[in-house]
Amino acid sequence: MWKLTSLSNASLVGCKWIFKTKLHADGSFQCCKAHLVAKGLNHTEGLDYTETFCPVVKHTTIRIVLSHAIANNWTIRQMDINNAFLHGDLTEHIYMQQPPGFISHYPTHLCQLHKAIYSLNQAPRSWFSKLNTTLHDLGFCSTISDTSVLIKFTSSYTMFVLVYADDIIITTSSSIEVTNLITTLSSSFALKDLGNLHHFLGISRTSVGDMHLSPEQYIRELLQKTTMLHAKPQPAPMTSYSQLQQNSSETFHDPSLYLLVVGALKYLLITRSELSYFVNHVFHFMHDPKLHHWQVVKRILRYLGGTITHVLFLCRNSMSSLIGFEDVDWGVNVDDCKSLLAIAFTWALTLFLGHPTSRTRFPEVVRK
Repeated sequence: MWKLTSLSNASLVGCKWIFKTKLHADGSFQCCKAHLVAKGLNHTEGLDYTETFCPVVKHTTIRIVLSHAIANNWTIRQMDINNAFLHGDLTEHIYMQQPPGFISHYPTHLCQLHKAIYSLNQAPRSWFSKLNTTLHDLGFCSTISDTSVLIKFTSSYTMFVLVYADDIIITTSSSIEVTNLITTLSSSFALKDLGNLHHFLGISRTSVGDMHLSPEQYIRELLQKTTMLHAKPQPAPMTSYSQLQQNSSETFHDPSLYLLVVGALKYLLITRSELSYFVNHVFHFMHDPKLHHWQVVKRILRYLGGTITHVLFLCRNSMSSLIGFEDVDWGVNVDDCKSLLAIAFTWALTLFLGHPTSRTRFPEVVRK
């Protein structure tokens, strides 16, 4: 990972140890972890690093690929890369101070990094480039619409690989080929084969082959952070007469909290599509949130508290065509009079929103 060098005039990056408790999907204790992380804020863009963005698979892509896999009864496997960011190869010359507690015969020497380390600005990008190159060498190609989806077509099977940082989903028409791929990747990376898909970004699979997307643990943690776990639930995320404007009230006292909560709600849309319109609405005011905007966000949280056990259920049926719906509200935005477009699609399966036993019909909605 590094070698000691006697350079004295190099640009240095510090480091420290981070200790955390890792939990299972149900919130129970799993293990204690320690990471050596770099203080990447000391680096200069353009000199110490260039590109930092690590693409992750889109939420819509996850739903589409899983829908296709369920409809065709494909094998869906999942794996996790151990210490993924440590696999990335560095092209820049990065020098780091020796870690606290590291015993060396040369205490004044520096660590010249050959591999990426956590919290380096380019670490996520380096990891994705390494994995992407490895899969391309195995015959995969990235899709144009989503570079985190890699596909391999042969005369005997088709395989999809979905990459979300160090979490990977593999689905294929051949169960033998997915085992062969995992074995091949294990020779290049330290990975854990987690077997059939059971928990991925809040996704849980039922025992009968169908799938339900349940974000219950994620919602519970969000409500705990905002001290609204026991708040009175609301039947709807927003009232029909709510009109959000830029200067509707005084400025909210904690803009960072607004950004944190709204960002968490946007991530939640992977499983709670009915919130698309409301989250999109409050997202427009992240640059200057007002008190009235925060009150609307709190109502959304109250709605989540009352529907915390609701899931998005994907089940196979005889439906094989693409069905779409759309609606337009003319000049709905009070500030700039812009219109709002809503588009909903269902394909090859039926989507349900509600408690796993209720199966209330609900089409997936995308708002722009």
